[in-house]
Amino acid sequence: MDSRRVLLIGRRASVLTRLAEALTAKGIETEQCQDVAGADVPSARGGYGVVAFGRSVKAADRERLRKEFAQTDPDVVFVDGYAPIVPLLVAQFEQALDRRPLGRRVIVDAAVRGGIVDVELRSPCRLRIVSYRPVAFHRMQVRTVFDQDVVTGAHSAALGARTARSHNAFVVIRAAEETIALPVG
Repeated sequence: MDSRRVLLIGRRASVLTRLAEALTAKGIETEQCQDVAGADVPSARGGYGVVAFGRSVKAADRERLRKEFAQTDPDVVFVDGYAPIVPLLVAQFEQALDRRPLGRRVIVDAAVRGGIVDVELRSPCRLRIVSYRPVAFHRMQVRTVFDQDVVTGAHSAALGARTARSHNAFVVIRAAEETIALPVG
């Protein structure tokens, strides 16, 4: 099995296509499936490191597909897309595909609490935190919250007031070659 191979399941063809293009540019092989019923034969193609569900896939279908894929490969990772924001979804995949043991990762812990992003690092590196918040007319506000070389230890960055209050905002944390995507609210 190629752990860098992912299956995208969702109903919005435009989002699936843009996401597949972005993942392919990062060297991640993708397949798309808009027909949830057509995704019920994991052994026919198999070999996915990650299976992702768009927000339009119903809970019952997600549960059924999770069971079927897990029976074929118990190591498969499932991703529920936070929002149809391609850079955010790419970050979720990068996080899901990172199979290094926790003890070898640079990011020890990361959380968002009360409008503050807290990150604990195991070694010095470049730390970058970007926030994503939907605004009117299907547009997105993207803001670099933090981008600096840092030392080992704990680091914090404040989100903007609107982003901190939003129930539909997200952050992507990148340190060295690691990525973590988190919801704000």
